[in-house]
Amino acid sequence: MELRHEQESRNCAEVERNRFRGAMDWLDAVVERSLDRANVAILSVCGIAVGYLWHRLMRWQFRRTRMLPPAGPDSGR
Repeated sequence: MELRHEQESRNCAEVERNRFRGAMDWLDAVVERSLDRANVAILSVCGIAVGYLWHRLMRWQFRRTRMLPPAGPDSGR
């Protein structure tokens, strides 16, 4: 029984290793083809916009669920 478990663990590890290597090879090919200044600039601007939007949505959600104090003239801000 223990031997079967060890073999399954080895098989899972090998599958995961191959999946990771494949993903890294694919990512390397994509980055190699598309890493020019325009793409970096566009991705940077989009990343900043999405990050800011995420920040605002989380603040709204936390205020809505009362995990943050409400914003207003009497809140000290």
